[in-house]
Amino acid sequence: MLSAVVVLNPDYVQAYNNLGTVFADLEQFDDAIAAYNQALEIDPNFQAAQDNLALIEAAIAAEESTPTE
Repeated sequence: MLSAVVVLNPDYVQAYNNLGTVFADLEQFDDAIAAYNQALEIDPNFQAAQDNLALIEAAIAAEESTPTE
């Protein structure tokens, strides 16, 4: 459904943010990052996308720095 929204209204920043959140919930982090970046391309000051992108990047960094046994 959200994919259809961004096709019909490609400048709807909230739809990209919501799509990123769905991807993040599905642990599709590359897709989430792409969606948040698309939102920020439309509106660089969109705080929700900035916050969500920072959370994903921090989670990925933490996971990468955790030693594996």
